[in-house]
Amino acid sequence: MVDPGIVNTSIIKMHKWVDPLADILFRPVIRHVPRGASTTVFLALDHSLEGVSGKLFKDKKPVKLPSWLRALQALDSVWSFFITLNTYGNKQ
Repeated sequence: MVDPGIVNTSIIKMHKWVDPLADILFRPVIRHVPRGASTTVFLALDHSLEGVSGKLFKDKKPVKLPSWLRALQALDSVWSFFITLNTYGNKQ
């Protein structure tokens, strides 16, 4: 899994009165698209990571999950949920 951070795209628009204020306050400090995509591209292309699974990456580095999350007995259920969420609508 990849955490791209908050990326400066139009998807974060809420189409509400708060958008101009959010643009002034937050857009200068959130990531541009190339930086947001860099870890995903890195993981897809780096052959040294072939076969690595079940880890979270941010800024091209593995991130250690909190112990309470690693200790969940229902971790398989959480993983299955995200796989289902990721593939939703792609079934033919």
